[in-house]
Amino acid sequence: FWFIVAAEALVILTSGALSFQAVLFVRDAGLSQTAAAGALSLSTLFGALLNPGWGYLSDRYSPRKLALIALAATAAITSLFLITSSGTHGFFVVILWGTASGGLHILSNMMMAQYFGRASFGAITGLMGPIQLGFLGLGPTFGAFLYDLTGGYTAFFAYSVSSYVLAIVFIYYGARAPRLPSRAQTGTRRGPD
Repeated sequence: FWFIVAAEALVILTSGALSFQAVLFVRDAGLSQTAAAGALSLSTLFGALLNPGWGYLSDRYSPRKLALIALAATAAITSLFLITSSGTHGFFVVILWGTASGGLHILSNMMMAQYFGRASFGAITGLMGPIQLGFLGLGPTFGAFLYDLTGGYTAFFAYSVSSYVLAIVFIYYGARAPRLPSRAQTGTRRGPD
């Protein structure tokens, strides 16, 4: 549970920071404010449009494996910011990043539901809500702080890639399905329908 929460917190902090810094990065690389904001709008739209697909896939495949794939794709795309210097390339990297990262929240929710059941989902969501909102609120300030501290975007994008990689480590090594108690594994008795 806590590994999923930690991964989700990292993803939300980084996504919140990257959303704001990406617009500034593209603008500083030569595109207009309108074009930079348009890139973020398109990235959010495409990420949202893919959410039903992630939900569909997570009903058929392991949400954990799907989360690992989505995190790896997001980390790889985020690393493109480190080698992008033109505004036009940055425009397309922002769109790709938003599209890849759009399903990460859905997949963590699907892991929680699969691992801990629908009966506990409300309590889990209630516990995770303040953590998620807190890290979402910290994201833009954290990104601005890193930019101001280092005087550029390189350290910020390196942090972002590292954050997604650390989330992969948390999901891969720590977020495994809990084991059923031995009494649940051995019994074949059915309860009332």
